[in-house]
Amino acid sequence: MRHSWLALSACLLGSLSLAQVDLSGDPVRLTGDGWSVDMRRADGAVVGFSGTGGALPLSEPVPLWSLAGEEGISLTPGAASWAETAEGLRATWDQPTALVSAELRPAAVGLEITIRVTSREGTWLDLNVPGRIRLDPANLAEAIVPANGNDGVGLALQGSWFARQDAARPTSWQPETVGGAAYDRLFGGAPTMHELSLPPAPLTVTAAGAALFTETLAQRLAGAQMS
Repeated sequence: MRHSWLALSACLLGSLSLAQVDLSGDPVRLTGDGWSVDMRRADGAVVGFSGTGGALPLSEPVPLWSLAGEEGISLTPGAASWAETAEGLRATWDQPTALVSAELRPAAVGLEITIRVTSREGTWLDLNVPGRIRLDPANLAEAIVPANGNDGVGLALQGSWFARQDAARPTSWQPETVGGAAYDRLFGGAPTMHELSLPPAPLTVTAAGAALFTETLAQRLAGAQMS
């Protein structure tokens, strides 16, 4: 499962380059072009994050991931082991109910985190990357997060949105069409619009897809016509 840390993209405007890894102390540090992330050696929790926009005002360490499964089971990182890779850093959590690994590397914009989960017990349904983030609203200028694609490209929430609300007059919003400025701000340019109705084309199952699907499903999908 691959997730980009969109909430921090405004702080991590770096070009695609090799990262520098420091495993000599605690915290473990990964540094890219104009940004750095510090993770607690014991369990990989993020304890510091800085970029071109300054340091992220974390109120407490942020788990790098969390899992939720059937019948209310959950899992958060335990003891982590660390290794430097050709592109960045790998952390592994070998726990009784699941084996979890995280690959951290620079992306074209920001930090890319790839999580792999191998279940040992139970069925896992939901992976959050990162885990719960707690910030002091007074120190937060803005948080950019994903949104329902039918409603918009994302949400830019000011610190006051997260502050304690007046029960009689809680904060709310009213949707309003404002044009493409928000998309330009998040992605650096206007979207590319294609025809709404394209002729059917055959599907191709990639190596990643073949590893994810069963052999029978991969064979059924390969060459199927989609429009």
